[in-house]
Amino acid sequence: MTAPPDDSAPDGSPIALYARLRPLGEPELIHAAVSPGSEILELGAGAGRITRGLLALGHPVVAVDESAEMLALIEGAETVRASIETLELGRRFPVVVLASNFINHPDPAERHTFLECCARHVSPDGHVLIQGFPRNWEPRTDWSDVGGVQLRLRRYEQNGPFVSG
Repeated sequence: MTAPPDDSAPDGSPIALYARLRPLGEPELIHAAVSPGSEILELGAGAGRITRGLLALGHPVVAVDESAEMLALIEGAETVRASIETLELGRRFPVVVLASNFINHPDPAERHTFLECCARHVSPDGHVLIQGFPRNWEPRTDWSDVGGVQLRLRRYEQNGPFVSG
């Protein structure tokens, strides 16, 4: 893996931080839910936190992200620089993964657009796997270990079920 840059992705995600995050068991969960060796379309792949594990488990991966800098950190997968909202690969996959909590986006229209992308790219008998926050998740301001990185939410606002911080 090349050294991560110190800047941010188009959505403001800090690239150096995402390059350091380790998976939290997602590759193994995905692997257990699909056929061995299934090709996987990973939407919002970032710096490859989940991609690397899927590759190691024998899955060919097409990793999609808007950030060329994040995609440059991924080795061994086909990478596509594109937004999820406008992605049109013209092919379908046995498995589509929408990770990184995109399904928790506060805008219902945006969530619908993400799901439309999944529907456009999944094979008729394929699987769409979605990662999201558990319904009982509550923000905390104390330090926690997330994938080998110490993180803390310094401040947040909660508006009904939506949290911004």
